[in-house]
Amino acid sequence: MSIWGVGNILLGNTSEGIKAITKLVAFAESHGNYRHLANAHKYLGNAYRIIGNYAEAMSHYEKAIDIAKIHHLDIVKAGALLGIGNMLHSDFLKHAESRPYFFEALKAYRALNDNEQEANALNSLDGTYSAVGDYAIALKYYEQALEKARATGKAFFQVTCLTSIGDVLRRLGDLDGAERYITEALSLSENTPHFQVDVKNFLAKTYLDSKQFAKAKETLDECYAQAKAQKFIDAQKESCLSLATLHRALNDEKSARRYEAEANALNEQLFGKKVIERLKNKLIEFAKKQAWAKISDITKLEIQAVSLDGYNYEQAMHLPLRMFWRLKILQDIKGLFEG
Repeated sequence: MSIWGVGNILLGNTSEGIKAITKLVAFAESHGNYRHLANAHKYLGNAYRIIGNYAEAMSHYEKAIDIAKIHHLDIVKAGALLGIGNMLHSDFLKHAESRPYFFEALKAYRALNDNEQEANALNSLDGTYSAVGDYAIALKYYEQALEKARATGKAFFQVTCLTSIGDVLRRLGDLDGAERYITEALSLSENTPHFQVDVKNFLAKTYLDSKQFAKAKETLDECYAQAKAQKFIDAQKESCLSLATLHRALNDEKSARRYEAEANALNEQLFGKKVIERLKNKLIEFAKKQAWAKISDITKLEIQAVSLDGYNYEQAMHLPLRMFWRLKILQDIKGLFEG
């Protein structure tokens, strides 16, 4: 039941995932299985965070931590701490407030000698410093994260760390170092098309900063074509913005404006009024189906959800959570995942 529930969340069917994991909570409580119980609360915290119900997310994270402390389930406690930290950092942009949670999670993962999760926690921690321009501090933690990522042998963690280090070095003006790290990330991302496009975008920015315009154009043309073919709208938008910068540097204002217009159109496709209206109508439709009261109270819709009642929003799984707007359902609407 737990695997099925988490699988539904990862596939975008958040409501079905929550139903399944809620049943697991009841089962674990009745059988005194505290490991499953703590894990279930952690997964519910993640799920409610996805749909923007932060009060419920925090409640479940805290329950997971409390159970984990009593029964010495350190890895579950660390995961819940990481969830709270990421929610504060990515969703509320409370970077300083998130750090104690990351530090406590990091301490737990180090005690468990868990290189994979330690790299994950370090990546989250250093992001809190990058977000406010403290690049020197961020670089220190990114380098620690890379060391742990290499120890896992997994390309995903290494690509993330290498790209992040390269971007920080670029911002600090070390363009040779930035190119070196990002080029290594590119070599490791061959089997993951979306990561490859993102890394190419970072590499192109480095070429632009170092005025290697021929290399920038070649990389961006590849990146743009790949993103467009695979419908990676966010990556295509980033390519367009960098192409606009490139053409403006080459005194081609007409092409620069054309790419800027395309970037704006793609941004509208991702976050614009049409998407807001589409989500709003879907939510109201679902509310009517559930015979909820006070449907007219659903007035403030922000987008954070990747799905509702199994409805997948294109490109959602390719975008970091911080790029989504919030979807908040008023607290007096009950039974979202019941029935």
